[in-house]
Amino acid sequence: MRQWALVFVATMCGIVAAYNVGKVSAALPVIRQEFSPSLFSSGALASSYSVTAMLFAVGFGLLVSRVGVWRVAATGLCLLAAAGVLGASAGTYALLLTSRLLEGFGFVAVAVSMPAFIGRVCGDHIRPMAMGVWGAFIPTGVTVSLLLSPFLLQAGGWRAVWWAGSAAALVMCVVALFTIRPAHRAMSAASVQARPQITSVFRRQPLLLAACFGLYSCTFVAVTTFLPTFWVESVAMTPGSAARLSAAVVVMNILGNLTGGWLCSRGVALRPLLAIALFGGGLSACLVFYNGLPVAGQVIAACCCTCLSGILPATLFANVAKIAPTPAHSGLIVGLFFQGASLGQVFGPALFGGLLDFFGGWNAAPVLFISVMLAAAVLLWYVPANQETVAENNER
Repeated sequence: MRQWALVFVATMCGIVAAYNVGKVSAALPVIRQEFSPSLFSSGALASSYSVTAMLFAVGFGLLVSRVGVWRVAATGLCLLAAAGVLGASAGTYALLLTSRLLEGFGFVAVAVSMPAFIGRVCGDHIRPMAMGVWGAFIPTGVTVSLLLSPFLLQAGGWRAVWWAGSAAALVMCVVALFTIRPAHRAMSAASVQARPQITSVFRRQPLLLAACFGLYSCTFVAVTTFLPTFWVESVAMTPGSAARLSAAVVVMNILGNLTGGWLCSRGVALRPLLAIALFGGGLSACLVFYNGLPVAGQVIAACCCTCLSGILPATLFANVAKIAPTPAHSGLIVGLFFQGASLGQVFGPALFGGLLDFFGGWNAAPVLFISVMLAAAVLLWYVPANQETVAENNER
């Protein structure tokens, strides 16, 4: 029970970090009314965390390996709290954007340190399921932000959304001080003091799996980003209805993560699970944007896409301990995974939008997802069939 309590606290830290990332979506219309930023600047406000993760995730992984998960996690939560105060008090759009960049660093610090902590504090018998629980932190945090934001916006405008995120980060930092810090200090001195080099993760297997994470995020973010617009433009759905259905689609990703963790705990091998996530998610995504399908069928296809693809994060997190040469390398491996995921988050929507513009309509949407599946087929060809061989191949 103690291990599950630590998993719960670590996951709550991740959910708070994800809330702070996702809070922009609902608040952006109000922010645009106050500051009148360009569409480009508005996009920068929403995507700044992805750029930060894309550039610095491996660096934060190295920090986790060198200074320990507690220091990195506490720094990240404090950054989120301080940046929330700065953003809520911002009188200019430039200052608000600066606060978002600080939040990006805080998010990456928490997102990289907490799975490394879970992987090292949990025994082999619960680690896969615990990682499945952790893998749901982003969709859970984003869903919480979507559900709370309307009430907060009505109560105090967009600044109330920022104040809530800052307060939640501060509370979780205090909770982590009395839970995660003692557990971290109790870890073996040998694993905590190990000092791996950053180049140690740039090997075939970690790079292949990070690329798979990138393909997953490319599909997931492209679908969830454009889904409301697709429904509004193609079937004349109201923006409110499209937003609510899209939130339900995102929630299904939580079920996928939990399913992935459960399957890993049952001993299902790495490559089949990655194949189910990438090919199942890709095929479902193709159906989402098929205009001949009824709206109910599109909603079902979208839910299948996010659910099936959600198997991948939990699977990769659950296998970090087997992929990492030593426990001290866990932070670096997680950082590399997030770097791959962020590449997909940054470039996926841009590629998707570019394809739609080039071909002139939603009918071109499957081109991206078919391309992702072809790339996945190449990557999975080189992934070991049995997860037990990953660490062995990693040492070559």
